[in-house]
Amino acid sequence: MYRLGWRLLYLVVVCGFISSCAVFDKDMTAGDSFFSPPSGDPISLAYSSEGRGKPVLLLHGFGASRYSWRYITQTLAKRYRVISIDLKGFGTSPKPRDARYSVYEQAHLVSHFIQQQQLSQLTLIGHSFGGGVALASAVYLQKTSPGILKKLVLIDSMAYPQKLPFFIAALATPVLGTSVVNILPNSLQVSLLLHKVYFDDALISWQSIQEYADNLALKNAKYALVKTARQLLPVDLMQFSEHFRRLEVDALVIHSKEDEIVPLWVAKKIHRALPRSQLRIIENVGHAVQEEQPGLLLDILAGFLNY
Repeated sequence: MYRLGWRLLYLVVVCGFISSCAVFDKDMTAGDSFFSPPSGDPISLAYSSEGRGKPVLLLHGFGASRYSWRYITQTLAKRYRVISIDLKGFGTSPKPRDARYSVYEQAHLVSHFIQQQQLSQLTLIGHSFGGGVALASAVYLQKTSPGILKKLVLIDSMAYPQKLPFFIAALATPVLGTSVVNILPNSLQVSLLLHKVYFDDALISWQSIQEYADNLALKNAKYALVKTARQLLPVDLMQFSEHFRRLEVDALVIHSKEDEIVPLWVAKKIHRALPRSQLRIIENVGHAVQEEQPGLLLDILAGFLNY
């Protein structure tokens, strides 16, 4: 099924869109307005909460949902209040047909959630795209609500301009992106992505494929996926990354040596930029350690969170 899926996706490209290329939205920039309160009423993000204690907020990656943290929440909840949210456009969070799906928009929504929930002494953990959102949220919170965020964990996080995997680049390509999500069966799309995410494909369960496929079947989910892909790398990302050097928070950067989505140099660059960071490079695991080797992640977090 996996090989057939790649052949089918290849045929979609060859048959009509061979001259197309990924096009990212040009107006998704931070600028001075990033630190101003967003206009209008923020949407309410879906979330789950369990446990008591200091809060730990989990932000999932591109194409995922809070379901991706299922293997670690119960253990963390023995000592912390663990909150996992669905970012805008994913899981059961709202998916409006607007043009605001960038890392900056997501950071505003996450920051609003943090303030609305009156969270303090917060540990923010972000994976992949969610790591980029966590970084932007940390920058925003330090400027607008200093002292709320105490620790930051970035897992295989995006942060700088990079080459995107073929499947995500295809989603960001005009016409092609919409065609891909509408032509390929949802379960096949998810399977293709998970085979890039996992190091050991044997660990990919049908249950996880079905869970993510069901989310993709929700109203406007495919619109949100394509729109997010087109806004995944804002044009001013390098300029915005200068803020990282001024973050006054203890940070842990975790990255897989075998990651096929975000290259290792990104983690090393984040580590050099963050003034109070540790870098932990792991092996024999793919892009999502929280799903593929949750025990390993929990061991690493234990040393950083002191539980």
